[in-house]
Amino acid sequence: VVAQFTGIALNKDDNAYVKYNTTTGAWEDQAALGSGVSLHTDSLARHKPEWENCHIRVANNSIIQAVSVFAIGYAKHFLAESGGDMSITNSNSNFGAKSFESDGFRPEAFTKDDTAYITSIKPPERISKNDQTINFKSIATVKTATASTDTKLYIDGFEQITNVPETTINKYKLGAKVGDKISVNIESLVYDADILMPVPGDEPDDRVSAIKEIKVGRASGINSITGSTFTLQENHKFLPGESIRIYSDNGSLPDGLDHNRLYYAITESLNPDQIRIATTETNALSNASLTGINNIGGSLTVVSSVSDKVAGDPGHPVQFDADGWFVNVGAGNSLRQAIVDNQGSLVPKTRVSTLTRKPDSRLNRNKVYMPRLVIPKSTPLASPPQNGFTLQQTGSIIDDTHYQNENTSLTSELDMRADGAIINASWSGNVGVITCQNPHRLKIGHKVQVYRLQSDNNESGTDNSGYNGKFDVLGVTDSKTFTIGINTDPGGISTITGTVPYTRNDASVVGSGRTSIPYFVKRRVENDFQIFNAYDIQEYKKDIQDGVYDLLIKGYVAQPEVAPFNVDNNKFSVKTGYLFPRIDRDNPVDDPSPTKSYAQRDDIGVVEPSRPTYSTSRENIESLIEELGVGIGITGANVSGNDLTINTSVDHNLNGIKAFTITSNGANLGSGSGGAESYFNVQLEGGSGKGATANVTINAAGQVSSLQI
Repeated sequence: VVAQFTGIALNKDDNAYVKYNTTTGAWEDQAALGSGVSLHTDSLARHKPEWENCHIRVANNSIIQAVSVFAIGYAKHFLAESGGDMSITNSNSNFGAKSFESDGFRPEAFTKDDTAYITSIKPPERISKNDQTINFKSIATVKTATASTDTKLYIDGFEQITNVPETTINKYKLGAKVGDKISVNIESLVYDADILMPVPGDEPDDRVSAIKEIKVGRASGINSITGSTFTLQENHKFLPGESIRIYSDNGSLPDGLDHNRLYYAITESLNPDQIRIATTETNALSNASLTGINNIGGSLTVVSSVSDKVAGDPGHPVQFDADGWFVNVGAGNSLRQAIVDNQGSLVPKTRVSTLTRKPDSRLNRNKVYMPRLVIPKSTPLASPPQNGFTLQQTGSIIDDTHYQNENTSLTSELDMRADGAIINASWSGNVGVITCQNPHRLKIGHKVQVYRLQSDNNESGTDNSGYNGKFDVLGVTDSKTFTIGINTDPGGISTITGTVPYTRNDASVVGSGRTSIPYFVKRRVENDFQIFNAYDIQEYKKDIQDGVYDLLIKGYVAQPEVAPFNVDNNKFSVKTGYLFPRIDRDNPVDDPSPTKSYAQRDDIGVVEPSRPTYSTSRENIESLIEELGVGIGITGANVSGNDLTINTSVDHNLNGIKAFTITSNGANLGSGSGGAESYFNVQLEGGSGKGATANVTINAAGQVSSLQI
């Protein structure tokens, strides 16, 4: 219990702080800014991570109850990390940087929470509904038929500029669907016309359906932005004052721009491949452009969409002229011609025009990727997944009986829970080399814990001694070998009898001779994944039914790219509102592309998606799959003629050699092992053998007696 404990930490050392420079996109310290700048009194300054202090800290599974505790001026007022638990009552936090911070989780799960399996990934449901018809308005026959162009369909009853037609019907927007058409039934036949956005010069062939999209120029990682002028990769189709949004392929926008904000295009007095932007349509039409935009960030795309507009807005398909409000449509359409041909029977207007839309009636939970978690009914003690918990690989003790040679069957679902058996280890130059029986699925930077590995200097296999303990993975040699840092030589690995290793190198050791196999568990991966919501599919009931749950997870996958905040413990998740993709009702997509979450440079801790309509859950699942080592990582590829060669991060074990037959033993090759590949033949089965190596044994008669591939 901590009570009546006030702490004051008003740090006046300017060396403790940095301030963001919106021109260069960098955080600058006292040395860069000069002694004339007072950082400790600047509200825009932040603590350097290595200078951060805290008032109350609870760590390593410990518990604190804080009562009447007051914190003033700290970088972190109340800090819980690595499984710490804090109850705070009648306390407060003043004038600091962060009131509460939680970092990390328990190093080892409670037994009841280490029981489940991820058995599959549940993808978003398909949109199964058929297209439905949406009624719009009737077309004015005479005005449309007598117009000088066939690209205008006048709307009946809307002749005054102040009488603006409503173009949103049942939450759908006219012209917002890519490939949208307006249709009318005339004399029992349906005629239609493409709905298009107007463009500069109003050339019919240049008009666009639903969305205008163009990339900003870029060279050597720098965007083509000079002052406030954006130079594009080609001539744009934006009208003066047209609403636009600016997206980055990796979520990183130039400083001065806000994510997913509506801006307005300035096109006057600029080249046809240039625009400036304004914060309002009025500012755009008066050439009052936004300033203070630098040229850093990812590859930028400028997007104008009908869904952001209403009738009469620059770029909207519905516009006004002297004859009234009309819909912009494609030239040579069948609808206008049918109106002309049947004008006499259609006066004064056609039937109600229609649009078609595919409704998306899926629940939010059915629009996202979720891992499916299963708790076997045979589990003696288990707790359902809890919101806020972090997903990690099992820390269960390996099932020793499975590794005894006389064991021929699995007795429960738990027998194969842990598969990190270690079969060999060596040490040299402060580096330990660990060889596993199965693919380890590790990456550099993962944290592992080694158990029960006996060696000459740790004959009993004691925890936290010799090869045993918690280590960061330094390197990955192949799919079954990784390296860790050990400063002291653990000695050679122990043997059971004679030259038979303690580990499973020699399969002749049976029964009690090998009852305690050494193993490793993965304690922490590079990115963390937290359960945001657990959906019950089937309740866990001991010995009665398996527990089945779908998990919506938050992935802490975004790390600031700018110093000094680009440190390992600064990994953040997007805002909760972006966990479900923002589906475009007019253009619904079953399975959106994964977003790219970006940790903002200037507002540490805030993460934005590259596009709101992209899928955060898919990004999280793809990251989870990579962290767990599912599948084989691809590092590169090249094409030569009709052949595609794919390079993998570790040996892929595809098309492996199943067996071999020595078809010719050869003769007079000498005794012992030797390089005699020219004098004997080997037939391989099940694979090409490309890249294989061979160990050859030559008997006393000078013949090949064995061959190990």
